[in-house]
Amino acid sequence: MGKYTPGPWRHETVFDKIGNPCAYSVWPCNQSGVRHRICMTPDGTTCENLRNAQLISAAPDLYEALKIILEYPYCDIVTGK
Repeated sequence: MGKYTPGPWRHETVFDKIGNPCAYSVWPCNQSGVRHRICMTPDGTTCENLRNAQLISAAPDLYEALKIILEYPYCDIVTGK
């Protein structure tokens, strides 16, 4: 498994110099408050770009959920058996 930036990750709207929304950015939350952008959507603030930013920002949580599924592939989530 390669290295990755641990979560949680967040997404936010990026604004241009005159205050218009122009893109979405995804960055990890950390204790220092320093933001290191993971990605930024191209071509403005379309609904599709927002959904992509939301999906990308959920990647660490999805990864953790998949690890649990692989560890317990036959577990019934209702009964736990």
